[in-house]
Amino acid sequence: MGFFNREKKPTSPAAEIVDKKPTTISLVKGKNIMIGIDFSGSMDTKDGDLTDSKSRLKYAEKQTIALAMEASKIDSDGIDVITYSGAPDVQTYWNTDAGTVSDVFKGGTRGSTGTHLAIQTAYERHQAIGSKSTLFLLVTDGVPDSESAVESIIVKIANEVKSPDVFMIAILTVGKLNDSTRNWLLKLDENLGSKTNGVDIVSVQPLCGASFEAVKAAR
Repeated sequence: MGFFNREKKPTSPAAEIVDKKPTTISLVKGKNIMIGIDFSGSMDTKDGDLTDSKSRLKYAEKQTIALAMEASKIDSDGIDVITYSGAPDVQTYWNTDAGTVSDVFKGGTRGSTGTHLAIQTAYERHQAIGSKSTLFLLVTDGVPDSESAVESIIVKIANEVKSPDVFMIAILTVGKLNDSTRNWLLKLDENLGSKTNGVDIVSVQPLCGASFEAVKAAR
């Protein structure tokens, strides 16, 4: 995809989603960067070594701050941050920096998982500021309140933007995923094309073990 690069394309995406293998996510200069963070109750779960014996949220905090620090290097007007749990709990922080990202984690988890609302909010922000190219990095343990609602908003956006170079969603999973969630994420990543005329605006990979770098151009 045009928004960030992965060191290799997994041969088995469903397996790679839960594998703690070192991965570098390259953030490309010129993109409007947004970060979404799942604050649902399940983010309190601990997954042993996979999340360094921390809760999913605490592990996500460390990784997301590192992500924000790199993103700030290439997004000169500041990064946009969206936190969410169940409807209607979506909170927004526009044009911020890594310090603000650190602050948003002080509140702890709350409620369920309105992932579709976070995606909708990111897309509305993309439209409101007239962005030509947006990357929405969505940190989540992968289980939404409504899978169908997530699929519907992704299909709607893909059919409107017609290219991942305009708006892309990079789902960064944290924690262990069951088979059902793994397969659903794989569906988002690879099997919505029949509803979007082949336009793929979703990529999925594990946050666990990932590192981040800001680059001037796509590799």
